[in-house]
Amino acid sequence: MNNLPIYIINCCNESRKKRMIDRFKHVNLIPILNCFTDISGIEHKYHITLTIHDKVMLSHMDCIKKFYESNKPLGIICEDDIYIHKTLDKELDYLDSQLYYTEQKNINKSI
Repeated sequence: MNNLPIYIINCCNESRKKRMIDRFKHVNLIPILNCFTDISGIEHKYHITLTIHDKVMLSHMDCIKKFYESNKPLGIICEDDIYIHKTLDKELDYLDSQLYYTEQKNINKSI
């Protein structure tokens, strides 16, 4: 399941960013990092100052938008301080197979 979009909300802390990339690499997954600065153009554009809570919320919304636009059936959005289970890749493969099975079953019903 290498094509599963995994979005990580990151406050641009390089050590946390590296740690999350390494954690996902350990289970053969490549995450997409979404740094708070990705949405900081909003402050400049509207001449406002966002709180950290505003930035976190907007980063989540940005990830949801990116996931929606990916047209993928599954995705993960998380922050940069989560624990990743050592069998996450296998569990995601299982979910993917179940989704595929369900889709095939629905296609066969419509024929």
